[in-house]
Amino acid sequence: MTMQKSIINFDVQVHLADRGGRWAAYIEPPGMTVYGATEDAVNARVREALNFFLKHFNNDATGGRKLRQYLDAHRVPHFVTTEEPASTIRLRRPVSLPMGVAANA
Repeated sequence: MTMQKSIINFDVQVHLADRGGRWAAYIEPPGMTVYGATEDAVNARVREALNFFLKHFNNDATGGRKLRQYLDAHRVPHFVTTEEPASTIRLRRPVSLPMGVAANA
C-alpha cells in the first residue's frame, strides 16, 4: 500500500512593528506575538513560534484533519495539494509566509 503525502497550504500574516529598542511581530494565524531585539531576531522568533504551533498537529491524516478543522474554525483560507507547493516566501509589510504541513493520507 502506498501512502500519499498531502500538503495543507495557508498564508500566515506577520505584522512587524519597531517599538524603539525591540521589535514585535504579530502572527495570524495562530494569533501569537513574539519579540526580538532586532528585525532579524524577531523574524527568527516568528519561525520558532510557527514551528511550535505546527508541531502540535501530528504528521499523519489525523493531524492534518485537526489542522484543517482549526483553519476552518478560524476562517483561514487553505487548500490541500499532493505535491510540494511551488511558491516561495513572499516578504513585504505586512509579511506573508506561506506554510505547508505534510500529512500522510
